[in-house]
Amino acid sequence: MTAVNSFIQEGESLDYANSGAAIGYLDIVVGTDKIFIANCAIPQNGTGTVFAEGVFEFPAVTNAAFTFGQKLYYDATNGVVTAVPAGHIYIGYATEAKATATATAKVNLVDVNPGTKVANQAASVATTAAGAVTDLNTLIAALKTAGIMTPDA
Repeated sequence: MTAVNSFIQEGESLDYANSGAAIGYLDIVVGTDKIFIANCAIPQNGTGTVFAEGVFEFPAVTNAAFTFGQKLYYDATNGVVTAVPAGHIYIGYATEAKATATATAKVNLVDVNPGTKVANQAASVATTAAGAVTDLNTLIAALKTAGIMTPDA
């Protein structure tokens, strides 16, 4: 049996070495595949604590309503929570319903993306290479739309 080398810390909050601009208390810290929330002010080139879990009120899009328990994503470009997975980072689920015009959403920040179901794609019946390419490209587009595959740059 394989064991870990050592226990470091609980996972609700983590130490974060900030190599960028100063971070304020409750600022959103964007990781590669996860969003964190600053638990304190963290100076440039300093170390502080970030929350990895918990319920937080985020800025949200004002063109869509959210329902209780709906999966939500962070749009780092616009700094808002959205229900659109494509091109965004999964952050968790809505802890209460949000009306379309409401500019904030309460989100349970979680660690694991439970996955996104992609609409069923019928088996290919292509009889030519060109037909198979078309079917494959349709599948790839569905994966990108669902946020399972990174969209083209």
